[in-house]
Amino acid sequence: MSVKTIIQNKRLGGYLGVLGLLLGLAAAVVYCMFSVKADVFSVSVLLCILAGMICEGAAFLKDIGILPVAAEVLYESAFMLFISTNLASFVDYFNGVKMFGGTEDMGSIFTIMGLLLAAVLVEIVSCFMKRTNTVN
Repeated sequence: MSVKTIIQNKRLGGYLGVLGLLLGLAAAVVYCMFSVKADVFSVSVLLCILAGMICEGAAFLKDIGILPVAAEVLYESAFMLFISTNLASFVDYFNGVKMFGGTEDMGSIFTIMGLLLAAVLVEIVSCFMKRTNTVN
């Protein structure tokens, strides 16, 4: 099956899945830049994002119903792991003190959270939509 045929046979759910993949890619890039600078890199967060991207890419190429759900679960896991690894920064930010975590990187933290949350929501929506044109 050619790439042109694969792309032509996709419906809105398939394209939303690709949007989720691109949001995951953006989150992975921003996460790597932020975490290396702030010295809070967690392999598990990056692996969850990358595994979610792989699941969604495979779901785009081959319509297997469980893959978009797996991508959503992996993005959601990355979101929760990211929050848990940066909990000290949240505590300092919301209490207005600088004690355990750095509050100077909250913009990057909220950007990563927004990208991951958007990827989760797009994946949830795409799970309930048809992804390919079916011939009856």
